[in-house]
Amino acid sequence: MLSFKHSIKKLETGAALVEFAIVVPLLLLLVLGVSEFSFAYYHLNTLNKSVQDGARYFSNNARCKGANDCTPIYAINVTPSSNPYYANAVNLIQTGKINACNDSTTPSLMPLCANYLPKPIVSCVDVNANIVSCSTAPLPQHIMVTATYSHNFMLPNALYNFLGISNPLSLTASTVLRVE
Repeated sequence: MLSFKHSIKKLETGAALVEFAIVVPLLLLLVLGVSEFSFAYYHLNTLNKSVQDGARYFSNNARCKGANDCTPIYAINVTPSSNPYYANAVNLIQTGKINACNDSTTPSLMPLCANYLPKPIVSCVDVNANIVSCSTAPLPQHIMVTATYSHNFMLPNALYNFLGISNPLSLTASTVLRVE
C-alpha cells in the first residue's frame, strides 16, 4: 500500500508547474487588456473634456469679426481666417492652452498633437444638431465642436491584428453649445 501512494506522488510531480504555465498567459492577457482599455478610456475622457472646454471658449467668442469686434448681432463666424478665436479654440482642445500645439515644446493633453486627424472642427448646427450654414435664416444659435484623436495602443500591432482590433483606434468627441 505504501508503494502505491508513493507512485501516485511521483505522477503528480510538476503538475503545479503545468497549471501555472496554462494560467499565467491568460492572466497576463487579462491584465494587459484591462490596462489597454483603461488607457484608451482615459484618452477618450480627456478628449471629451477638452472638446467641452474648447466649445465653451468658442461659444463666448463665436460672433466675432475681429479681435475686439464682437457683438450679439453678428452671425456666428466659424471661418478660421476671419475669427481669431477659432485657432485659439482649436489650440485649447489640443493643448489645454490657447498656445499653438507643437509636439517638441508644448506639452499637450494627449501624447501627440499630430494624432488629431483632422484638426478639431467647429460648425453651426440647428436645434436638432444638424450641421447648417452659419448664414441661413433663421440664424443658428448653436455650435458643434468635433475632434477625432488617433489612439495608439501600447502593445505591438501583431496582437491586435490577431484579435481583429484596428490599431490605431479613432476616438471621436463632439459637443453642442448655445452661442452667447
